Amino acid sequence: MNFLRILISDLKMIMRDPIMAMLFFIPVVIGILFKLLIHFLLPIALEYIEFALPLEPYLLSMTLMMTPYMLGVVMGFMMLDDKDGNILDLVMVTPFGRRGYLLNRILFISIFTFIYTLINYSILNLMALNFISLLYISLLLSIFAASIGLLFYRIASDKIIGLTYAKILNFVIIFVFADFIKAEWFIYVAAVFPTYWITRLITNQGVATNYILAGVVVLIWFLIMSVNGMGFDKRSNYGNH
Repeated sequence: MNFLRILISDLKMIMRDPIMAMLFFIPVVIGILFKLLIHFLLPIALEYIEFALPLEPYLLSMTLMMTPYMLGVVMGFMMLDDKDGNILDLVMVTPFGRRGYLLNRILFISIFTFIYTLINYSILNLMALNFISLLYISLLLSIFAASIGLLFYRIASDKIIGLTYAKILNFVIIFVFADFIKAEWFIYVAAVFPTYWITRLITNQGVATNYILAGVVVLIWFLIMSVNGMGFDKRSNYGNH
C-alpha cells in the first residue's frame, strides 16, 4: 500500500514537469510512430535498397531500446529534483533510508519500462517472440533503465546538461545494427553494450549462450552504476553516513 502511494506521488511529480512528462510518455509515442513509418515507408525503401539481412528484428530491437533510455533519463531527473529539494538529505535520516529510496526509484522506473516494452512489442507486431524471450528481454531492459537512471544522476548536474548527455548516449543505438557492419572489431565493441545483446536475443531466439551473455552484460552495467552508494553518495550531505 505504501509503495502504491509513493508510485502515485511519483507520477504526480512527473506530470508537474513538462520535460519529464514528455520523456515518460514518448516511448509509446515512438512505438506508434515507428509502426506507421515501417508500415508505409519500409515497403517503398525495400523496392530501391537491398539489405543483406531482414530488417524487422533490428527495427524491433531499436524501438524497444528507446524505452530504457527515455525512462532512465526520467529516473535520473527525478533524483536530481529530489537532490535540489533536499529530499535525499531528509531520506537519509528516516527509517526509509538510502536503500529504501533507491529501491523505490529503481522499482518505479523498472515497472514502467517492463510494461512499455510489452506495449511497444504489441504495437509494432513486427515478428513473433516466444513468451520466455519476450519476458526476459523486458526484464533486462527494466534493469538497464535503472542503470541509465543512475548514470544520468551521476554525470548530470541539471536537466539541461542531462538532455545533452542523453543525446550523446543515443549513439549506442547504432550497435543494434552491428550485424550490418562488416568489421570484426566493431562486433567486439558492440558486445560491451546491452544494445547488442538485446538484438541477439531477438535475432537468435532460444540460444542459451545469448541469454547468459545478455544477462551478464546488463548486470555488469547495473553493478558499475550502483557502486559508491548507488550513485548519489557524493551528492548528498549524508552520503557518507
